[in-house]
Amino acid sequence: MVTGPLTVGNAADYGGFDHQGSLSVGSHNITLNTKGFAILGSLTTIDSGTLQAGNGISLGIGRVLTGSGTVEAKLAAGFGFTIEATGDLDLGSASNIDGFFSDGQLIVGSHTVTIHDEDIAVLGSVTNLGSETDEGTLVAANGLLIEQGKSLTGYGLVTGDLVNQGNVYGDS
Repeated sequence: MVTGPLTVGNAADYGGFDHQGSLSVGSHNITLNTKGFAILGSLTTIDSGTLQAGNGISLGIGRVLTGSGTVEAKLAAGFGFTIEATGDLDLGSASNIDGFFSDGQLIVGSHTVTIHDEDIAVLGSVTNLGSETDEGTLVAANGLLIEQGKSLTGYGLVTGDLVNQGNVYGDS
């Protein structure tokens, strides 16, 4: 359990942070050091905290990131990965042209998820907004791309340009 700011990993090694278990950021600030992408474990939870990685974060198959707060790093989410907002959530890096790229699932729910990317952010296989009774909000200052075979579903508001090559289903 983290009780304050924490820096872990080896910035001189490509495998400087390769986690296999659960990481609970809580309301703290954790910095992941590695020469390449920091690899998150099976479950990463954030409760109004901040997770940082100067060279980015990789989210692999079957892994889950859930919570509210900030993931301040370029983010590469693979097939079968789930990001679920339990409160407002900021994801990605506005200073990288590959600030947010996903092939996984993003569950916005009735919260606001803000995606940062220097270029257009690429949404994953399924992005789900809101529910039948509550709206969700997806924000991207430089726009969002839904590639062929990917879908945006649900109920809510998308702020920023939307390039749709896939499917959009819902009420809004």
